[in-house]
Amino acid sequence: MVKPQEKLAWSPGWIRDQVRRHGWRTLIVALVLGLVATGAYAGVSGFISGQISDSLNRLAGGDKSDETGGDLVHQDVPVDVRGAPLTATYFQSAACGVGHPGGWLMPDEKAARAWGWNGDPDVPFVGGRISFILQGASPTAVVLTSAKLVVDRRLPVQGVVLRRPDECGAEGVVRPFDIRLSGTDATMLAAAGAKVVHAGVSPPPGVELFDGPDGRYYNTPPVDFPYQITNAEAEQFELAVRSVDDCDCLWHVEIAWASAGRTGTFAIDNHGKPFRTTSAPILECDPRLQPVSCSYRKPH
Repeated sequence: MVKPQEKLAWSPGWIRDQVRRHGWRTLIVALVLGLVATGAYAGVSGFISGQISDSLNRLAGGDKSDETGGDLVHQDVPVDVRGAPLTATYFQSAACGVGHPGGWLMPDEKAARAWGWNGDPDVPFVGGRISFILQGASPTAVVLTSAKLVVDRRLPVQGVVLRRPDECGAEGVVRPFDIRLSGTDATMLAAAGAKVVHAGVSPPPGVELFDGPDGRYYNTPPVDFPYQITNAEAEQFELAVRSVDDCDCLWHVEIAWASAGRTGTFAIDNHGKPFRTTSAPILECDPRLQPVSCSYRKPH
């Protein structure tokens, strides 16, 4: 008598037999046990853990420190403009402590002093200065009709914001805006700016000139929305958080636009996540000194 050919385990025929005999639930349990036995479960578990961790980070907002522990700077990061006829990029910097300065959120002063500026991908970056540039995609004008500040106020976090002292020159950003996250009503208001006078260019008549690290400059009055851009005319904006009280705040800015009968909105945010500013105390440490010198400071 010829014996029937045995089916290999986990072959299609073997699977059909097992389902008929024991049902899908039993088969799934066996599959999981097999993965554990072969160590594959560890890989699956790590993948799932990584996905969960990434999701939590997106919900938490903020960004990660760089590898060197230096001032974090994102240069020319593209923004998803949701089909708007324009291009948008932003950059975030811890340099120049305008408003609520950027730094790394540490659990306490002891941990901050011991960090050593070696960099740690698990330390979130908060605060800082946000600049973004909007430029039309064609000669057709795009009107930037308004900007709306969207804030998610969360309970304050325990800890300190660790930062290094920096050197700041004159503000050369064309369109500065001040953000205030204090109280129940968050605001984003146009602020006075400064413009550097470049060689060979005459300043407007009657303006007062000041000396700065980048050359002579003059103050400019606040200019609020709307603005108009084309592919030959761009606008650069700067967002500085001037105050935040009793809040671990997540925020982004929604820009409304109109062009050639079309309208829409898009968000200025941090890689699809909100920016994050916290009211935790600011501990400024200078790692160039030995021992490291630290002192608390107030935003300005």
